[in-house]
Amino acid sequence: MSLLTFVKQPEVAARLKPFLPKVSRTLPVSLRAVPRTGNFARVGTAFDYLLRFEIQRRAPHARAWPWVAEEALNLLRVGRIVFVSKSETMSVSDNLVRRACEVVKQARATVADFVVKKRASSRDREEAAFHALRLASLDTYLRRRYLDWQFDQVDPQDIQDLLNLLAIVPFPALIDPTVLLLNPTFGNSSRLVGGADADLITGSTVIDIKTKKHAVWTPPDFNQVLGYLVLARNERRTKRAFPVLNRIGIYFSRHGHLWTCDVASMVRTKAFREVERWFLKRAEAQSTAVQHPPPSDPAA
Repeated sequence: MSLLTFVKQPEVAARLKPFLPKVSRTLPVSLRAVPRTGNFARVGTAFDYLLRFEIQRRAPHARAWPWVAEEALNLLRVGRIVFVSKSETMSVSDNLVRRACEVVKQARATVADFVVKKRASSRDREEAAFHALRLASLDTYLRRRYLDWQFDQVDPQDIQDLLNLLAIVPFPALIDPTVLLLNPTFGNSSRLVGGADADLITGSTVIDIKTKKHAVWTPPDFNQVLGYLVLARNERRTKRAFPVLNRIGIYFSRHGHLWTCDVASMVRTKAFREVERWFLKRAEAQSTAVQHPPPSDPAA
């Protein structure tokens, strides 16, 4: 169960509804980077990777968590079955694992070289985008046990799409001079909702990246970032070095626009603290139920 799946549950959504901002959900911004293919999900995940690579290059103090693609590779090594289409499965072969290993290995080498460059050329960014797209395909195996048979192939139009997205990023708004966490998790709190990881924490703001055509935030979008805030606050209770967060945000990458919401006063209210405690208890109960399902009825 992912965090997004959790906050979409009717009872959870109902509990969080009072905290939705009373503002327009449609932002007055224009589409600046038009999709070039129909590979929306892959490009969206790849942009998360590419943006982190570029932030690391621009801000050496940024702290980066392990790649989801690396976790997917570890799972693939011990896997037996992988979905290659909605209805077709295949056994995990040594060749498939070798291809995945090579994707991660080549990406690691390229990114290690990229992030230490004082200046990045167009070719440097193209190579980074190429590897970001291949890593994005591996991500789907961890999240959905799905892996496209041609996961290591890349459409040049998707590379150009990523470069267009990168060109309009307002980096000053995303790079804090002190606190900058890339793809952070929240320790044991993350495990309550399937290993949740945020896209970015900059200063006192946690940000989710949305690569979609319409600059509209939905209740699930907001609740997802609010969920990150709850998990981050819970993590800080045991790890005081974890940053204090007082803003949540959504970066609309195709519009180059960062939307944020101040939650500093909200988190101090009794109503929020009560819902926060309920949120964590419910997530823990559901996580425990998944890990330890009730025994089957032998008479059934």
